[in-house]
Amino acid sequence: MSFHIHFSSPAEEGLAPYLVEGLSKHAKEKRGLAGMSDFSLTVKNNKDEVKGGLDGILFYGYLYVGNLYIDAAYRGQNIGTELMHKAEAYGRSKGCRFSTVNTMDFEALDFYKKLGYCVDLERHGFDGGSVFYFLIKEL
Repeated sequence: MSFHIHFSSPAEEGLAPYLVEGLSKHAKEKRGLAGMSDFSLTVKNNKDEVKGGLDGILFYGYLYVGNLYIDAAYRGQNIGTELMHKAEAYGRSKGCRFSTVNTMDFEALDFYKKLGYCVDLERHGFDGGSVFYFLIKEL
């Protein structure tokens, strides 16, 4: 069997759906678990321009928020909070028992703590002396 490996962006190759489908099939075969499903929430202005959003994935009874970003001009208006509340409500509606997020020390640690998330893992050693935090919240 011949193959080659190359770097690309997941969007460029359409890789994310392939990976989610393959991992979901494997989980179903091994443990009878429901498949994974990804989702996104998009923030647009009145000109239909994207100004932020959130993406995540539901799997095995939990919600993982992968990326959350709001353009600087739109911050301070509780948009991030609203996005997180909508994602958590979506997770609950799908039977998720907890939610996780990750952030660096210079990003949004206090924001997530205000939303009820607790530090589950703290990892040091990143460039610039940065610290990575993995947070969790019961839903």
